[in-house]
Amino acid sequence: LDNKIDNIENNLNNKIENVRTELKSDIASVSNEVALVRKDMEINKMELNSQLIKITSKLESSFKLHYWMFGTVITLFVGIF
Repeated sequence: LDNKIDNIENNLNNKIENVRTELKSDIASVSNEVALVRKDMEINKMELNSQLIKITSKLESSFKLHYWMFGTVITLFVGIF
């Protein structure tokens, strides 16, 4: 009877160890995936920042042109009337 109990205990310990090692490998794999997602997010953030800078500079130049055109039109109206 003691032999059977020891045998069952050893089997249970082996199963627990197997589950523990599987969990460790799963945790390591999830950790790697999280690191990859973080890197992708950083890259996307940098790309978004550069696109925002480009759009802002285009808008600024467009506004300068519109201000110049608006000023010219007002000057012409004042000059004519």
